[in-house]
Amino acid sequence: QARFSSGQEWLQSVTLVPENHSLTLHAGRRHLTLKTADLQHYAGERGKRGHKLPRGLQKVSSVEVAE
Repeated sequence: QARFSSGQEWLQSVTLVPENHSLTLHAGRRHLTLKTADLQHYAGERGKRGHKLPRGLQKVSSVEVAE
């Protein structure tokens, strides 16, 4: 909460991903597709952040949901 209030951390986007769908993150010319099981690694508990994305994919420019 304090880091968010001070501007050190921020929320870029919120996307709903239905079951059995995948999430593709785009960062420049790179992209990463995460299936439902892969997303669990990056999810945090309520009010806490999850794990960071791999290097080179931390500045996400767009998000796409696919079946």
